[in-house]
Amino acid sequence: MRFSSSDGDAPDHDLINMPEKRVLDIWVSLHSDEGSVLVYPAKDLAERWARTDRTSCVHIVQEYVVGEGMP
Repeated sequence: MRFSSSDGDAPDHDLINMPEKRVLDIWVSLHSDEGSVLVYPAKDLAERWARTDRTSCVHIVQEYVVGEGMP
């Protein structure tokens, strides 16, 4: 996309779309029954709904770009 100034000259730079970055911040409860996992937005919820077969609770914080890895 190109824009021109009022005198018709092209500006020195183009506008480009910047990919939207977000941060995934979740707690994942891992269970011994064939690798099942449950995902929670907060640790207190993961603790409240912990099952007896939970083997660990992992905090994952990962920055990603919207649409990343999609065809």
